[in-house]
Amino acid sequence: MGWLCYVPVFYLLKKHRFDVRNGMLAGAITGITQAAITQSWAFPIVAAFTGHAIFPGIFVWLSLLLFYAAKFMLLFGLAAMLFEWSGYLKKWRWLIPPTLASAYVALEALISFAFRGSPWLYHFFGYTQASNIWFLQLAELGGVGVISWFLVMINLLLASYLAGRNKRSLLAAMALLLIIHSYGLVRMHTLVTPGRETLKLALICDNSPAELRWSESEVNNYIQGLIGLNRQAVMQKPDIIVWNESVIPWTYRADDDFLLYILEQGRETGASHLISYFSEPDPGQDNPALSAYFIYPDGQVAGRYDKSELLAGVEKPLFSLFGRSFGQVSFALDNTHAGHAENLHPEPITSHHATIGVMICNESTRDMVAGKLAKQGVDFMVLMSNNAWLNVSTITRLHFFYTRLRAVENRTSIAVNANQGISGLIDHTGKILLASDSTEPHVFMMEVPKNKANTNFLRNRTVFHLFVFATLAAGVAMLFLLIRKPGLV
Repeated sequence: MGWLCYVPVFYLLKKHRFDVRNGMLAGAITGITQAAITQSWAFPIVAAFTGHAIFPGIFVWLSLLLFYAAKFMLLFGLAAMLFEWSGYLKKWRWLIPPTLASAYVALEALISFAFRGSPWLYHFFGYTQASNIWFLQLAELGGVGVISWFLVMINLLLASYLAGRNKRSLLAAMALLLIIHSYGLVRMHTLVTPGRETLKLALICDNSPAELRWSESEVNNYIQGLIGLNRQAVMQKPDIIVWNESVIPWTYRADDDFLLYILEQGRETGASHLISYFSEPDPGQDNPALSAYFIYPDGQVAGRYDKSELLAGVEKPLFSLFGRSFGQVSFALDNTHAGHAENLHPEPITSHHATIGVMICNESTRDMVAGKLAKQGVDFMVLMSNNAWLNVSTITRLHFFYTRLRAVENRTSIAVNANQGISGLIDHTGKILLASDSTEPHVFMMEVPKNKANTNFLRNRTVFHLFVFATLAAGVAMLFLLIRKPGLV
């Protein structure tokens, strides 16, 4: 679908020479249609999160429809303008596809930057290829934007063929697809590195319902379930036991009864724990941090990671003005953790087992956190997530495949423990070595290879974005100059 989905719109704009107003109308229809499908989760999830309040769910869904309408109005308004110009450009018409492709990617990059912490806005075009292992290899050259750029080019070339029966456009589209898949096939072959050191991980997949861990009346039953799963895990003699996001819904203390109990369970096997707690606010902070602690069998803390990209409107306000915060949805079950402290300097956790990059929940939907961690040198990464609020939608599947891109971008393995989502292991080529979408409580065992992350991703991403913005600026400037040149009009 990613190779073809915008061909009808580009065909109409090109074939019928829509003016800018009609191009923007086509964009609005496209955006609303896309958002109505991809954002259909918004109403039921927001309503459930706020205690079945109807108005917040409707408001969020309508806001998303308007946002996507505005996004595609800009893109297809620009496309209509460029196609209008194409009649004057003659031999310079080849400038239009790279200019439009760069405009699309530039807008995606601006959305990622301006709406940090809003993963529901990150339905970037390149993610349509997240299940295509060969196409996916392009991500190492600069992230999801590289894939988006080539997809726009392919859609434009196919639309050009349909609009004018230009065989060269069809051949160019086919050639691009062949080159991209050939590149991916070669990279998949050359990246195989057998014989690497591995660590044995046990993932505690409690798969608890959204409300269970926050219910005071059920907390004892919940904890007893965790203790039983931990007992199963230590019997497998893992190196590290990995829990999911906010699995312990209270503040970490060294003398926490639950922690002491699970450490005692695994004393003889020597298993360490990567476990999620809340952390007391630091001096000058009002809110606790959502953290992951790496704890040795003797209770010593080897390191702690605090979430660095909070969910906008949920874990932090959408925006602040004149010292007041606005746009934060209240969690119906526990308002004490409605706001979190944000970690501005994410660092990996270093233990005697390995250097581990930790991501929490939505941090894997955007490339910056993984890129910053990989740059500091990690042996592998772990995603700890709680998708229980999202299990009424396809977002749990999207979340897992978004994470797949992070593995390819940084060429490192990622172990995923997602409560009520897809848990598994993705290697540095993007291969899904293990995956489970079971909603039953279980222990998921895996051997995770240690391979130092490729730390060039952030540099590659910067170079690619410079190319995109330079191409967009140069393309628009050149096209504007050409149509104003005497004799062309």
